[in-house]
Amino acid sequence: MKKILSLLILLNLCFLQIRAQKINVNEVPDEVIANFDKRFPDALVSSWTNMDNEILVRFINKGENAKALFSLEGKWLNTYTYVKNTEIPQEAIRYYETNYKNKGFVISNYGFTQKVDGKSYYQLDLTSSAEKNKITELYFGIDGKFMGTNVIDIKEPLVNKTGIKDVQAYKTVHLETIPEKIITEIKLNYKNYNIKQVASITEGKNSGGFYIVLRAPGKTKSIELYYDKFNTLIEKIEPEEAVIKDVTNTQIKKFDLKLYKNPQPIKTKELPTPVMNYIKTNYNGYDISSCAQLVEEGLQDAYEVKIKKRGDKNKIHLYFDMYGNLLLKIEPIDNVFEENVTFDENVEQNVTTLQPNTEISAKELPSPASNFIRKNYKEYFIKKVMYIDNQEMKNSYYVQLKKQAENPIDLYFDYMGNLISNNDPKWKEKQQESENLKEQEKNKITQRDIPEIVQKNFMKKNPKATNIEWEKENDNFLARFLLNGQKAKTCYTPEGNWVYTALSFDKNRLSNPIKTYIQKNYSGYKIEYAMQIQRADKQNYFSVVLLRKIKGQKEFVGLKFNNSGKFLDNDENVDPDTGEQ
Repeated sequence: MKKILSLLILLNLCFLQIRAQKINVNEVPDEVIANFDKRFPDALVSSWTNMDNEILVRFINKGENAKALFSLEGKWLNTYTYVKNTEIPQEAIRYYETNYKNKGFVISNYGFTQKVDGKSYYQLDLTSSAEKNKITELYFGIDGKFMGTNVIDIKEPLVNKTGIKDVQAYKTVHLETIPEKIITEIKLNYKNYNIKQVASITEGKNSGGFYIVLRAPGKTKSIELYYDKFNTLIEKIEPEEAVIKDVTNTQIKKFDLKLYKNPQPIKTKELPTPVMNYIKTNYNGYDISSCAQLVEEGLQDAYEVKIKKRGDKNKIHLYFDMYGNLLLKIEPIDNVFEENVTFDENVEQNVTTLQPNTEISAKELPSPASNFIRKNYKEYFIKKVMYIDNQEMKNSYYVQLKKQAENPIDLYFDYMGNLISNNDPKWKEKQQESENLKEQEKNKITQRDIPEIVQKNFMKKNPKATNIEWEKENDNFLARFLLNGQKAKTCYTPEGNWVYTALSFDKNRLSNPIKTYIQKNYSGYKIEYAMQIQRADKQNYFSVVLLRKIKGQKEFVGLKFNNSGKFLDNDENVDPDTGEQ
C-alpha cells in the first residue's frame, strides 16, 4: 500500500507543481504536439502548462473535460478525465461518506486516471472549510476499493500567466459558439486547417473577442488568430513551419471516403453548428440516425451524418468538413449506381404487359431493387422506372434497362424491392449455374462418408488422380477429379464395384463420321467439348456436347456415338442450360 501511495503522490505532484507556468501553443515541444494530436485528434485545447520536466495539457475531448501529461520528448504519461458521480463505484462513494463526509469534506471533482503502465484508478478531490487552502485526494481501484490518499497544499498560485499574447484571462468555449462571420472567414482562408483551440478573451487586450488556434494535419506548429469584439481579425501569428507548403489556403483537397479507415461514433450534440445548420436548412423533415467523426493522419477531419426521412428506412449519407461544407452525399440509389450506371430519362418506352399509373425517379426505388440492378447491371442505362398499382400487380415497380444494341431488359419488383420477373437470358443462365452449384454442393460428401472399399478401388484404378471431390449419384458414389490436368469423373457402387468413367476427349480427334453427322443434322451448332465414357457393361460411347446461341441465349445438346462414330441417342445427362453432365 505504501508503494502504491507513493506512486500516486508522485503522479499528483506532476499535475500540481508550484512552479508550473502556462505557455503558448508554439512553445510546446513538437514531439508533444505530434503525439497529442495523434492520441486526441478531436480535442479542443484549453491550456498548455510547463511543469519543468513535463507538459500538462487541459482539453475537451468528445464532450468530456480532461488533462494529460507528456514528457518533454513527447511520451504520453497519463490522462485524467473528469467524470460524473454516477461513474464512480458505489464502494468508493460509501468510503467517502463513512470516513470524510461527517468531517465536513465535500467532493469538488470526480476523476478517472489512465497511466502509461496500463494501470487505471478513480479519484475523488475533497475540500473543507476548515482547510481552505488544501485539496484531499482519495484514490480507488476499478472495483472501488480504497488505495490511498494525498493532501495537496494550494496556497501558492499554480500559474502566473495565460501563455497567450496580451491576454490576461480567457474562457475556453465550444466550437459552436464561434460567430458565423469568423467561421466563414476561416473557411475561406484556412480550408485545410483544423481548429485546435477556441477561447473567449475576458481580460486584457481585445477583451470580448476570440482567440483561435489552427493547425494543419501533420504540422506541429500552429497559426494563432485574434479577433476583437466586433469579430474582426486584428492580428495573426503564422510561423513558417505552420503554413502548408506548395498549396494555397483556399485549395481544397479532394475528399476520398476510402482513405478514412476508423470512423469514431459521436453524439449529435457534438456535431459542429455549421453542420447542424446545413441539415436543418436542406433536410427539413429528416432525422439524424447516427453520426461519426472521420480522423486520419495527414487528412482533414470530416463528419459523417446518416439521415432518413420519417417513415422511410432508406438512409442518406452526408459528409462534411468541420466548417459545414458538404464534401459528399450518398443517397440510397447512389450506393447502387455510383460507378457505371447512367440514366437516360429522355427516352420514351411503352410497357405492353402492365400499364403503369405513375412514372417515378430511379431514386424512389426500394433499396433491394437498387442493389439488384447495381450488382447485375452496372453497364446498363435505366430508360424507364414506373410504379405499378393495378389489378394484375399491386404496389410494384417496373424498370427497363438498355445497353447499346442489345435487346431491352424488363425487370419487375414487388413493393419491398424483391425481384418478381426478369426477361434477361444471361441472368437466367447465371441463376441456373448458381442452382447447379448449389445442387453440387448439396450432393458433395466428405471422404469419411465414402466406404473404404470404394476409396481403395478408386485409387487403385486412378493412382494419378488429383483434386478429388466426392458426391452422391443416386445410390452410388461419384468422384470428380483431374487426370493429367483434364476433367474426369467415375462412379462406384456402395460395394466398391466400378460403374463407369468419363474422361475428357480432344474434340479435334473425333472421328470423321461423328463430325459429318453433326454438320448434317446440327447446322448452326459448334462442338463445345467431348467425353469418352467407359462402362463396366462394355456399352462404351462418346458423349459430344454441342452449343448454339439464339438471341444471346445459350442452348446445349448432348449426343451419344459408339466407337465407330455411329449416332446412338441424345445424351440426357447433359444439362440443356449449362452443358454440364
